[in-house]
Amino acid sequence: MTGLINPIIFQLDQDNQPFKLVYTQPYSDLNSLPKEKLDELIKNQETIEFGHSMTDQIGGQLSAGFLMTDFYEDDWNGEKEIDKYFPSYFATRAIKN
Repeated sequence: MTGLINPIIFQLDQDNQPFKLVYTQPYSDLNSLPKEKLDELIKNQETIEFGHSMTDQIGGQLSAGFLMTDFYEDDWNGEKEIDKYFPSYFATRAIKN
């Protein structure tokens, strides 16, 4: 079983509403954020995030010889505004072929 983040999450400015697409795929804090924001993450020792495409996430499992046996979508249980629009998370279950 593998947990995945919906790549659209990384493309949105979630601090302002309405949500706005601001970043491209694949996403990387290193290449996408303004220098000031990246410097702040590093200064505060926060994680540097990368958002991979669905092709990379699911296609990569299939290319590695896994057979997907189940798929599940999840969100923040209605706690986040983004839940109204799409699931933030996916989980796949797969077996090695």
